[in-house]
Amino acid sequence: MAFGYQVLGFGSGGGGATLPTGGTITTPTGYRVHTFTSSGDFILYDTRTIEYLIVGGGGSGGYDVGGGGGAGGMLTGSASKAAATYGVVIGGGAAYPPNNSTQNDGEDTTALGLTAVGGGAGGNYAGTGAGLDGGSGGGGGGWLQSVSGGSGTAGQGNDGGDAPTSAINYSGGGGGGAGGVGANETSSNPGSAAAGIGLASSITGSEVTYAVGGQGGNDLTYGSQADGEEYKGGGGDGAGGSTASNGGSGVVILRYTV
Repeated sequence: MAFGYQVLGFGSGGGGATLPTGGTITTPTGYRVHTFTSSGDFILYDTRTIEYLIVGGGGSGGYDVGGGGGAGGMLTGSASKAAATYGVVIGGGAAYPPNNSTQNDGEDTTALGLTAVGGGAGGNYAGTGAGLDGGSGGGGGGWLQSVSGGSGTAGQGNDGGDAPTSAINYSGGGGGGAGGVGANETSSNPGSAAAGIGLASSITGSEVTYAVGGQGGNDLTYGSQADGEEYKGGGGDGAGGSTASNGGSGVVILRYTV
């Protein structure tokens, strides 16, 4: 993917300081925001306190009665950073597995020396039924078996939901999200297990929700089978039939006062 950022030049900030460059730059009131949807460099020319939102790529949904993909890990905070060039690497969302032998995690996103872990893949119905660990864990894949969802990374996301032992539902668990665990699929909860919720951030000046998990697949109703949201690290929905969904790519957003 080509670098998708623009540089607005080497204008001066308060006190004659040269403003940072890199990413797509916007200027909501009181701030300057750098958004990276592809890899590049963030260049600081002086020491500044930088607020950050870093989201890993989402995991894919599981193939055929699969669990939902786990959302990419989400990191927020602020840090004082010295003048330097800081590489930004955007983690891609995972492609859905073409068969029951493959589970694909999202890729890690890195910036400012921090790493948001890619989301764990949703489980398949076969021998690879367990959801995988990640920023948030993938949901377990269900079919005549009881399997667990994957584990989330502390401080970044949550666990995926479990698949049932019952053959009634033929369903997978929901993928974990930054704001909550994926739902377990149970015989008393027929249908597609709910995804773990994401978390909202207003770092761009508008409130946006990031890192939502994928919904569990259901062999009877099939569910929505939607891809995870791009540039938000969403997990892909698990498959009801033979086609699962992709995870969404991650993002890095940095801002400081002006």
